[in-house]
Amino acid sequence: MNKTDCSLTVIVPVYNAESTLSSCLESILSQSYRDFEVILVDDGSTDHSPELCDVCMERDSRVTAVHIKNSGIFQARKLGAEKAAGRLLTFSDADDWLEKDALETAMSIFQEYGPDMLAYTYDCGTGKVEKHLYGEGLYQGEEIKERIIPGMMYDDVY
Repeated sequence: MNKTDCSLTVIVPVYNAESTLSSCLESILSQSYRDFEVILVDDGSTDHSPELCDVCMERDSRVTAVHIKNSGIFQARKLGAEKAAGRLLTFSDADDWLEKDALETAMSIFQEYGPDMLAYTYDCGTGKVEKHLYGEGLYQGEEIKERIIPGMMYDDVY
């Protein structure tokens, strides 16, 4: 698969994640849905994460590793989005682990409902997807706080 032909880009900001990164990447690369690329954005890690990113890129043509000076997770995600070839974007933290059908489930929701944005949580224990669909429009200020962010929050964020 040519990365420019993929429909989905998985962006993974990486910062000092050598203890969890391999499991995260294994769970992403073994997805039942296969039409995706992965962009690993090493955010100035001081452990062995940069080397792990490079090894993964050498082993799987769907993976691109980008190394930047430490700028924070927002900048890492933004850079990943700028480099993305996929029509759709999703994000995974370097300590996340995805069930084998997580991306396939998300893509089926996109195909069925056609939203501009899908914020979802995927419960690994039950395989249940909690979806939040948002229609076309510009969301600003309080509307983002009231309509968008609550659907994107996980219990362990705070």
